Amino acid sequence: MEPRYFILLPFCFLIFSRHLSISSQNMYPSLFYMGGSVLELKRSVLLSNAFDPTRVSLLSWQPRIFVYKGFLSEEECDHLINLAGNELQISMVVDEATGASVQSEDRTSTGMFLGRGQDEIIANIEARIAAWTLIPEENGEMIQVLRYEKGQKYEPHVDYFLDEFNTNWGGQRIATVLMYLSYVDEGGETVFPESMAKTSQGMDDNWSDCAKTGFAVKPEKGDALLFFSLHPNASSDPKSVHGSCPVIKGEKWSATKWIHVRSLENAQQESVLRLKRGVSANVFDPTRVTQLSWHPRAFLYKGFLSDEECDHLVDLAKDKLEKSMVADNESGKSIESEVRTSSGMFLQKAQDEIVAAIEARISAWTFLPIENGESMQILHYEHGQKYEPHFDYFHDKANLALGGHRIATVLMYLSNVRKGGETVFPNSEGKMSQPKDDSWSECAKSGYAVKPKKGDALLFFSLHPDATTDPDSLHGSCPVLEGEKWSATKWIHVSSFEKSLHSASGECVDENENCPRWAKVGECEKNPTYMVGSTDSPGYCRKSCKVCSSSS
Repeated sequence: MEPRYFILLPFCFLIFSRHLSISSQNMYPSLFYMGGSVLELKRSVLLSNAFDPTRVSLLSWQPRIFVYKGFLSEEECDHLINLAGNELQISMVVDEATGASVQSEDRTSTGMFLGRGQDEIIANIEARIAAWTLIPEENGEMIQVLRYEKGQKYEPHVDYFLDEFNTNWGGQRIATVLMYLSYVDEGGETVFPESMAKTSQGMDDNWSDCAKTGFAVKPEKGDALLFFSLHPNASSDPKSVHGSCPVIKGEKWSATKWIHVRSLENAQQESVLRLKRGVSANVFDPTRVTQLSWHPRAFLYKGFLSDEECDHLVDLAKDKLEKSMVADNESGKSIESEVRTSSGMFLQKAQDEIVAAIEARISAWTFLPIENGESMQILHYEHGQKYEPHFDYFHDKANLALGGHRIATVLMYLSNVRKGGETVFPNSEGKMSQPKDDSWSECAKSGYAVKPKKGDALLFFSLHPDATTDPDSLHGSCPVLEGEKWSATKWIHVSSFEKSLHSASGECVDENENCPRWAKVGECEKNPTYMVGSTDSPGYCRKSCKVCSSSS
């Protein structure tokens, strides 16, 4: 089996190190380009916090990898190096059997950990990371600063844990943000040997032989790499295996922030992200996003759709509306219910260029592939119509078989409403602190609420980062008291909604070309959630793991 190592946490903090590398902006074709200007993070002290998604490109969906050009300024890079200067020690790995921290020839760098919020610059960087990843700061480990001298490396490994010890603090690592603090004369690339993008990346003699073994990223000072070690359903992603190629000439400095599925702190995160600016075409601009709540995770995007886009969606739907249905908790069938009195219809995916552009923008914002989304639903609420508080995750097996649970919902407001029609979260942590005057309906006063405004979009997560259901995501649409309400909903699943995990005939198949090899090296036992799954949510490699029934 290929070596996989991690780093241990002294007491409550896991001590790990990973390395990735980035290259010039035109080196990677951008599957989508996220546009915007500057995200101002409101903290006690405002520094030069620029979260600027015009500099972000998607590199791969398998695994999910994104590169951010110029995430750190030159001054921030130099500051982190200066803090680490005389504190470096030999980097360690975690023994996967015992969880103990040990030295290994597979990892030959030196490093040290900075304190959380150690100074204003570090606090600013940590807030910027939370804004980019949509995951609270409290879920992140301390930043680790690493130095690689000539010949030093980190062999391919995964950032998720294989031992029971490390998952006791915050659960699995869901994501890694790797920041490059220096240029490297030659070598030092970050390589992903299992990435599906490896066959499409052209490499000349400027790349090391190590880099040519997979999809690779060259380190450039100030750039940052975000990749996910878990699938959206929180099962580990074997394709996230990655390594730091040996430095051939010069030296390499980097900083790593590992992010977990749960909090590593006792205190709750109270920071709020404020974003301002607009969108055009299929551009994602988070300068217009505000973080509303961490419990549940909810974000408001001002002006996500243009007036023209809103009107276009309404025009597509208005002559095709039918009474809205709900899913029966037992059978999963669509039934009528007095708890939901709107009318609606579903558009086809990529029905036209405008719909396709909106779907691409949603994918960019949520870090989730388009194929995981259901078709967009357009809804119309007339006077008195409503949707009582409910969950978007499922309680029945039938719907779970199609893409698994819904992990996230993007609710887009296509019209203004004179009065009422708010979206309300009765269980939200912010319900007691939100001031409300007489312009809010009585329904809205029962929880944290959002007023519908034409063009705005609400993103909230129905699952925690560890893919367990979040009861705080309970939400409803308050009755319209004056006027009417139009909205569009995109539900996003943990797995592809476009293809069934198994053929319609029930044939037991592998859903990944690497399943036979992974099974051979023991992944069926080490990663059963992804490989085998369960009756409610079958895994991707059931055939290779030999768990098919005799009738399949």
